[in-house]
Amino acid sequence: MAEFMHACDVLVFPTSPRIGEGLGLAMLEAMAAGLPIVATATGPMPEVVDDGATGIIVPPEDPSAMAAALVRLSRDPEMRSRMGAAGAARQREHFSIEQMVRGTLGVYAELGVVPGGPSTTRGRAELRGHVFFTVGMML
Repeated sequence: MAEFMHACDVLVFPTSPRIGEGLGLAMLEAMAAGLPIVATATGPMPEVVDDGATGIIVPPEDPSAMAAALVRLSRDPEMRSRMGAAGAARQREHFSIEQMVRGTLGVYAELGVVPGGPSTTRGRAELRGHVFFTVGMML
């Protein structure tokens, strides 16, 4: 995937609120590769993409806004470069594997659960219904 990302100028991540997209790992991979992102303002996308700094957020289901964002980036290589560098830094700071593991362990700690160790009844009860996952990224 990393080779593919390096062949691109921009990652486009359109999604609809009707789909309920989760965190797109492709966005994190693109950020790690230094690509600016054009994404729709749905789900966690606005939390991942810093609008105007690491990419452009557009309204969902608005092809004209998506096209305008792509034209803007296609005409400004300096902006693409600046956003790509900012995205790579943001990915390292907030969304690296290490940061995601720290965040997951922080949730466990808040619930009084230590992975691989003794846990409290309260912690086990609060974990029911929650799904935890690990993230593997191709960097």
